[in-house]
Amino acid sequence: MSIEPCLLPDNPLWEVFHLSSRWRAHDLAGIARRAARSGQQPPRDDLFRRFLPVALPGPAGFLLSEMTLAGAVGSRCSARDFAGMPLSWEEIAELLWATAGAVPLRAGESHRRRTFPSAGACYPLELFFWLPVPPAGSSVGPYHYDAGRHSVRCVGGTDADLSLAELVSAAAQPALVERAGLLAVTAAVFARSTWKYGAKGYLFAYIEAGHAVQNTYLAAAALGLGVVAIAGWDDTALDAALGLDGLRASAVYSVAVGRPAAGSS
Repeated sequence: MSIEPCLLPDNPLWEVFHLSSRWRAHDLAGIARRAARSGQQPPRDDLFRRFLPVALPGPAGFLLSEMTLAGAVGSRCSARDFAGMPLSWEEIAELLWATAGAVPLRAGESHRRRTFPSAGACYPLELFFWLPVPPAGSSVGPYHYDAGRHSVRCVGGTDADLSLAELVSAAAQPALVERAGLLAVTAAVFARSTWKYGAKGYLFAYIEAGHAVQNTYLAAAALGLGVVAIAGWDDTALDAALGLDGLRASAVYSVAVGRPAAGSS
């Protein structure tokens, strides 16, 4: 049985990264210079332009207004037993928007904010998802969520069943995936943060993924749905299923949402 290198006593890779990504006073000055040089992050390519966007039901946030923030925070918990029933597209749209959607411009703002905070407004995250138990007439995916347009693109191939089978086989706990109504995978394009913040930009991408998935948890609670974060993956297979190279862009966080099974808490 192989041992992960970072678990070996004489090879603590996390310590190497932690120390090498720490900032000192002269680093802060360099960051300020990079930010001032361009005033914004490098232009982005629309990797999914060739796929036709499909608008989602709206208005975003409408269904979530039924529960108070205190109610959502208090009822938030992880569920590990789904009923294998589909979600509605209205519910899916609310979950996607809450996780990583865009909000309207306010007076004096030059760019649209998202529903999660991002260091320097770099927004390195992209949201993908599958519908393991899809609504009638829908493909299982994978889909890409376009936050700016509040729309989705199906970015998978023609053999959706094979794609889902490969996805389930890549999970350490297949039942959490195959019986969920939604599997949302947050991916990071690291250069969007590291061009400005160096090695710490890599760390920021993971922190921001945590912000976004907490939104998923709260939205699921508001909708009366079960939710669980999933870290057990064949990471290489998951990246490949989304067309990510695993280095410049990689899946960093995933969460399954579904209707709770009868009798589950």
